[in-house]
Amino acid sequence: MTVRRGCDRLILGAVLHALGLGALRVRGVDEAISLLSAALAVAEAQDSPRLAASAHGLLAMALGDAGFVGEARAHVTRGLRLAHAIGDTQGIGVNHLGAAAAAFRSGDMEEAVDSLLKSVQAYREGGLPLRAAWASHRLMDAYRALGRPEEAVKVGEEALPLYQSMNDPLLTGRILNRLGQAWSDLGDPERALRCWKEADAILGPYDMAEGRAVRHRLGIS
Repeated sequence: MTVRRGCDRLILGAVLHALGLGALRVRGVDEAISLLSAALAVAEAQDSPRLAASAHGLLAMALGDAGFVGEARAHVTRGLRLAHAIGDTQGIGVNHLGAAAAAFRSGDMEEAVDSLLKSVQAYREGGLPLRAAWASHRLMDAYRALGRPEEAVKVGEEALPLYQSMNDPLLTGRILNRLGQAWSDLGDPERALRCWKEADAILGPYDMAEGRAVRHRLGIS
């Protein structure tokens, strides 16, 4: 019975982790922080370092996005320690994403780029190229903030077919939106408009701030 109870708790932790990831992507950081904190508590209680490392990284992303930079960095430190100890490249990758989120909120775009490239490297070394693409839209934001839109375009054009192959409309729409912004930065309004129209076709059905921003750029109320 004890083993069964432990397995049930780990399943609960995995479910909370998945729900937290979904909330982080779509619904918002407050819900994500609550769900991921619960997932982390289960992972630690059940001595599951892989689940805990991932929960630390996702929590760092949510906390960083919410402006809690110190807390985000504390989770990154703990998550990377766990992930390196067990050779978990996925955990390493997601914790570097968390470090990038904290760097964004602190205004250090160079640190953000460095953390994002470390995330990409970890995922690729682990044979997870689709996970490596997760860093793309944040990397595009950092390059644009540094005044390097050409690099943002390169990242976006490399990531777009990967997102499309994943059948992930939200990530595809986010990349198209950022490609539009980068092409606009480069003085190519026609390409920018084309990207934003494609992004709107994808993001329009979702009640998301990013979708509303795209429609605003297109002059659609």
